[in-house]
Amino acid sequence: MFDCAATVAGVPDQDTLCDLLTAVLDVLSGADLDEVDSAALGAHIALLHRQTQRLQAERLRRLAAHDRRVAWRSAGARSAKEWLSSACGLTRGEAAGQVQTAQQLSELPATSARLAAGEMTLGQARVVTSTASRAPVADRAELDRMAAETVDQGTDTGRLRTAVDDWAHRCDARLLADRREAAYRRRSATFGRGGDGSVTINARMDPLSGEMWLTAMEALSAPAGEADARTPEQRRADAMAELARRGLDSGDLPLVGGQRPHVTVTVDVATLQGLGGGPPPRFDYGGAVCTETARMLACDAAVTRVIMAGVSQPLDVGRASRTVTAAQRRALITRDGCCRGCGAPPGWCVAHHIVHWVNGGATDLANLALLCWTCHDNVHHRGWTLKQDSDRRWTLQPPASLGRQPISRLRTTPAAPPRTPSPSTRPGGHGGPQGPSRHVRRTDRPP
Repeated sequence: MFDCAATVAGVPDQDTLCDLLTAVLDVLSGADLDEVDSAALGAHIALLHRQTQRLQAERLRRLAAHDRRVAWRSAGARSAKEWLSSACGLTRGEAAGQVQTAQQLSELPATSARLAAGEMTLGQARVVTSTASRAPVADRAELDRMAAETVDQGTDTGRLRTAVDDWAHRCDARLLADRREAAYRRRSATFGRGGDGSVTINARMDPLSGEMWLTAMEALSAPAGEADARTPEQRRADAMAELARRGLDSGDLPLVGGQRPHVTVTVDVATLQGLGGGPPPRFDYGGAVCTETARMLACDAAVTRVIMAGVSQPLDVGRASRTVTAAQRRALITRDGCCRGCGAPPGWCVAHHIVHWVNGGATDLANLALLCWTCHDNVHHRGWTLKQDSDRRWTLQPPASLGRQPISRLRTTPAAPPRTPSPSTRPGGHGGPQGPSRHVRRTDRPP
């Protein structure tokens, strides 16, 4: 379609070259990949990766030139990052980072050359530029050479970061301290909600805070045996949820509105009973959720009854406890010993009502079983059931559709007494005076 040799020999203008690049990408993206053999497909992936780094280098080279000319001013922008944010649909933070990278690369010829040749990734280049921006001007050439030589020897981003950090410490120990302060100033956390109700979390932490978080995550995200089918990403998400649950259950968080913070769901009593016709349950922060999630939370929760006149006028507010008492929880731990599904320790577990209290189930030992958060979720949302064995203890059974045997990592003897204070004395513990970290606000409407 294109006579590339003639085009290059003719030295077309920059606009023509960019048009040619766009046309080549259009042809590539329209190809039927089912007609490409696997070996060629793999080679194409590696080639496109290398060329992507080269395109990134050229884009940043042009961004640096655009900034040097202050060309963004003619577009009515107040800065290069403002112009880039608007022109490319980036956040201000993303745009600022790219402008800084472009400026630093223009002063690091060896690093720029490796990136332009596709021998270095943009992530690796940013490791170098972030340190160069704080290093004395006289030392940047040494950093540039060291980084290029490290990349030439073959290395990934992690090992390059280690080499750059070692260089920074030798050059001037204050560089790492300055970097920590810069990271601390840029700390942030943002939250969003997807169309399916999922919550997205984007956080940036200083090195120490990040290390604490990663250490806690590592402790809670290990696979639960060979039968654990969760992906690493799912295990990390579950670990984040577990950290939040333990924080709420600890009773150590500051009071909010005079109460210990807890997850609150508001649900119509008819909806909770599964009768239909009522509004969906709603979290205070997250909006509508399915009825079974509300029923799961209500298994071991404090309940506030709100009697409504119509849809908006409260007539009466009362409180009833549906959580197990401290004595019941101790007896439950003695009997069950661990989660009756996976063997998780009692501190990870809640008391599940076999027959839900909204359907008349009693909050007594015969109608309770210890389940960790994951197994409890499986019961309420994925069709798992509990079956009593000959010792009148419960065992979690998967649905027949899974074709799996029950999990067998259960203790056969009672658990040892916990080292932590008992729930009756631990502030905010299960059965403690402040109540559980799960709260159901039930709305009743008179007939």
